[in-house]
Amino acid sequence: MPDKKSESQVLIMTGMHRSGTSLTASLLQSAGLHIGRRLMQGTEFNPKGYFENIDFFEFHLDLLRSQGVNVDGWTLQDNLDVPEEFIDRANAIVDKNSLSHIWGWKEPRTTLFLDFWAELLPDARFLLIYRSPWDVIDSLYRRGDELFRSQPELAVKYWVFYNQKVLDFYNKYGDKCLLANIETIVKYQDKYVAEINHKFGINLTNPSPAVYDASLLQTNSSEDGQRPSLIDYYFPEAIEMYQELESRGWHPNQTPDLSWSNQIKSSPYMAWAFRDWANYRLSAAENKSLRVELEGTQAKLEETLSQLNPTRDELEETRSQLQQTESIVEQLRSQLEQTEEILEKTHTQLQKTESILQESHSQLTVLRSQFSQVQEELDQAKSQLSQTQWDVMKYQSQLHHTQEELEQSEQQNREILSHKHQLQSQLNESESRLMKTEMMLSQSRLKLEQGNKTRVRTIAQLHDTQGKLEYAEFQQHKYLAELERLEPQLEKTEIQLSQSLVKLNQVEKNHQRTLIQLHQTQGNLEICQLYLAESQQQKTQYKNQLEEWERLLEKSIEQENEMEKAIAQYQAKLQGTEQELKSSQHQLQQTQEELQRSQKALNKAQLEAEKLQFYKIVANSAGEQSEERKYQLFVWDAWCAYQVGDLETMAQCLQRSVKYSPQSKTETLSHWLENFSQFAKEKGVPFDTASLTSSEPWKQLIKRAIAVKSLVTQK
Repeated sequence: MPDKKSESQVLIMTGMHRSGTSLTASLLQSAGLHIGRRLMQGTEFNPKGYFENIDFFEFHLDLLRSQGVNVDGWTLQDNLDVPEEFIDRANAIVDKNSLSHIWGWKEPRTTLFLDFWAELLPDARFLLIYRSPWDVIDSLYRRGDELFRSQPELAVKYWVFYNQKVLDFYNKYGDKCLLANIETIVKYQDKYVAEINHKFGINLTNPSPAVYDASLLQTNSSEDGQRPSLIDYYFPEAIEMYQELESRGWHPNQTPDLSWSNQIKSSPYMAWAFRDWANYRLSAAENKSLRVELEGTQAKLEETLSQLNPTRDELEETRSQLQQTESIVEQLRSQLEQTEEILEKTHTQLQKTESILQESHSQLTVLRSQFSQVQEELDQAKSQLSQTQWDVMKYQSQLHHTQEELEQSEQQNREILSHKHQLQSQLNESESRLMKTEMMLSQSRLKLEQGNKTRVRTIAQLHDTQGKLEYAEFQQHKYLAELERLEPQLEKTEIQLSQSLVKLNQVEKNHQRTLIQLHQTQGNLEICQLYLAESQQQKTQYKNQLEEWERLLEKSIEQENEMEKAIAQYQAKLQGTEQELKSSQHQLQQTQEELQRSQKALNKAQLEAEKLQFYKIVANSAGEQSEERKYQLFVWDAWCAYQVGDLETMAQCLQRSVKYSPQSKTETLSHWLENFSQFAKEKGVPFDTASLTSSEPWKQLIKRAIAVKSLVTQK
């Protein structure tokens, strides 16, 4: 097998099951030892955890399965081989977990493979932990393994087997091991870690004081030494091994505590049997009361379940109604969202329409103001035109007067008169033109809206014309020239008036268009207002429906909350009842276990009582010799051992009785069977002679008895 060399330091913790290896591992983990990342979780028997690396745990389980051995490690087989395929797997597990400078693992099954691990990891150090046999056995009984219910004596045998493995390995590799009692480790935690550091050259810190919980490590040695005495009576090798462990184990004061040995009695006391008998009857009474309480609890539980079923049905109905209500609410919400989208679109369109309307109103207001201004200017132009006409009429009267004066001076002013007639005709034409202009202005009175500048220019030109006419009134000699200059200006005025009429027509068309747009906008606005009113009505209806559904939903939620509260209360009551039921079942199970143990103890006590009674009968038979009494006592002990199925002890007792038998070999063998048959009749129990005589212990007994008898005869 190849050596596994590593720079890291390895500490392997092991020992018999229930010997405190988990507590030791937790202490060293708090001191800085890396014991793995995947650790086994705690149970009711180890609340804080087992501190077992699952990799090594599963490796040992598979290794035991390959050997056909119980996976819990309950075996008395000395040599367990490790197949080749497991060596590579062990190396892989070591490589996987050797990540820290100081690491290790704890696993009680390691005890069965100590030599394998020592050869695989030659630099490893071993922490071997042991515990008193009565504490380990009591812990195994409390855990309630099925194996120890049927064969409780196996717990002692496994304790002896495991600790023999520990002692053999310690004797072989003492320099690599530190052997210690768990009670000593708990009492001197810091000194134990210091001893590990000193012996193995590592550097662990002091363990955390919060790790150890005294309530989890129970010691069960009674004050009267009943359990140690019981083990010493039936398994003296266990007590001897415990003494050897204590003498070899580590003690900070170099003196082991052997005070427990003073409690061991040479044989079990009669009072212990009667005490177990009394405890058995007390347990039976408690068991009866617990059964009554359990029946009452079950009745209450059934009643609670019957009350809970209608509530569950109502809850299911309420949940279905709630789901329907939620689906309806979702539909209403989707409809409301669609309506809101439509309203938003309508609102945006309405805002656009309102903006257009406002622009139209503003344009209309501007046009009205411009129209009012044009109308005012037109009125002013009309008044000025009437004034001009009046002035023209004045000028005409003056002109007639001038004509009369000119007629008097015809001769002098013929040329001027001709020119005057020409000017008169021109003036008439100007007057007709002015009348036409006046008519055109009166017709364009309602159409002018945007001709402010043009009318201003026209008014200015009219003012100029008025000034010119006034100037022509005062200056008659220049009237012709002024009329000549006035004629092109009048033409320009006509052109400007025609332009103003064109602009006025355009303004009127624009105004009509604006009015048409305004009517259309007003129609659209009315349609939008109607649609908005309908949308608001629908919104109000949807809002009312939504409020109603929300009220129904709130009621449903309140009902659901009330139902959930009621269900929570029922569940709490049910959980409490289940917990009480579990505790009652657990107590009942414990009581049954105690009852079985008490029954076994009672059977043993009855046997012991019968044995003592037989001893008393034999002691009172004064006529018999002492050797014959011893013979009868050994035969009676053999019968007692036969009753409990311990044929080995029966054979030992019968073999001891051979030395004191006054009869021959054949008669002694026959006498044994006769006595067994007689004892069976007295107790009213069946006795199978054929099965006894065909058993292997009986055959070995016959051989040894013959050998002993021949030896006695020779002497």
